[in-house]
Amino acid sequence: MTRSFTLRLALATVLTCGTLHLRAKTTTAESESKDAAAESTADPTEDEIRAKQQEMIEAIGWTRSGKFKIGGNAEMEIPDGLQITNGTGASKVLRLFGNPPSGHDLALIGAPDLTWWATFKFVGEGYVKDDDKDKIDAEELLKAHRENQDQGNAERKKMGLEELSINGWAVPPYYNEQSKAVEFGLRVGRKGDPSAGESVNYNTKILGRRGWMDVDLVCGPEELDSSLAALRSALKGFTYTSGETYAEYKKGDKVSEYGVAALLGAGTLAVAAKTGLLAKLWKPIAIGFLALAGAIKKGWDKIRGRGNA
Repeated sequence: MTRSFTLRLALATVLTCGTLHLRAKTTTAESESKDAAAESTADPTEDEIRAKQQEMIEAIGWTRSGKFKIGGNAEMEIPDGLQITNGTGASKVLRLFGNPPSGHDLALIGAPDLTWWATFKFVGEGYVKDDDKDKIDAEELLKAHRENQDQGNAERKKMGLEELSINGWAVPPYYNEQSKAVEFGLRVGRKGDPSAGESVNYNTKILGRRGWMDVDLVCGPEELDSSLAALRSALKGFTYTSGETYAEYKKGDKVSEYGVAALLGAGTLAVAAKTGLLAKLWKPIAIGFLALAGAIKKGWDKIRGRGNA
């Protein structure tokens, strides 16, 4: 999902607040009647849409304190100012903003107004060796991700979704040996108009004993620094449960066919094809907000008798 507009601009695009031209005053009763008619047919205000949007977000169901279980092998301490929901809630958020749920999401964490969010998925492809960590080639990896997205777009078309374009790195890939995590950020836009509503899909793969936790952050380029800082701070509270950490690997455990470097490139494509995540790049957040605001406006029209039943 990409986002270069602010929510205010996105909402402004949707709203079409026309001016009512009333005839000259006749009688007080006629004027009041016209005012009532105007109120019943006027488009919702930006404040009304914001309130409805927040109502829809709140209805998803959130946890805002304490420890939260993520799947069967991890948990997270929820930091102040953030909220988290389970896999069912994650699917609702993705649908709300015009994205297909993967069916693999275990949780979703984000800001209270969802100007950014991150999903969690565990990929149980086995223990990933990191002895190829010095062989990460950003240029080759970007080429692999673009090939990946070409296939992903074919899946998106089948689902009736718009195609996306990978515009380049927001953050080149690197391996954090201390936290045993692989990170990279892709700039994503609409295919055919890649600079419109550009967003960042930032991926963190936290290695564990039996695979890795995929954490996908979605935000606008202008919010990357602040959103990424908030997510990294939150991930300090993420832990695998006892017996599931990377350090607890034991001889005889399943070992992934991909090392760290391969996982970032060709391995990503192979795993995506195997798990059905080829179309997982999220739609730009700005476009998602437009879709949500448009849906709210349509609902308003139906309530006021201006839309199709």
